[in-house]
Amino acid sequence: MVKSKLCNLLGIGNEELCRLGEDLDDIGGYFIVNGIERVLIAQEKKRNNYVFVSKTTPDNEYIAEMQSNTTCQSKPPGVVSVHMKSVGKDPCIRATLPYVRSTIPIGIIFRALKIESEKEMMKCIDIDIDDIKMVELIRDLLLMKQED
Repeated sequence: MVKSKLCNLLGIGNEELCRLGEDLDDIGGYFIVNGIERVLIAQEKKRNNYVFVSKTTPDNEYIAEMQSNTTCQSKPPGVVSVHMKSVGKDPCIRATLPYVRSTIPIGIIFRALKIESEKEMMKCIDIDIDDIKMVELIRDLLLMKQED
């Protein structure tokens, strides 16, 4: 890599670099392969089938997002995200699903999956049923604004 510790030009003075036709302002960081400059570009991609949780500062909203990938490579991955707004006059838990334009209250999604009772919903969310304060908070968030 040009300008690295292993570069052939390391330790050569400015006058010699000018004589060799090198640019003194060149910052390096690229490779020369068969006389052609090549650059490595790092690409980042979220891990599939893994839940990522982030917090949006202005809205004080938590977002849990998972990009699910099937074994069939021809299908694009589907993204499911759950939004929990904990502050304000209308706290709620809503979800976005693939091929659905608007967000849906999580309680409606549970009912669509034939999970009717609050106890079953709490088990799916993995809430300790003995923690009364948390159960009351989640119950309010699950059952709030179902008519939207």
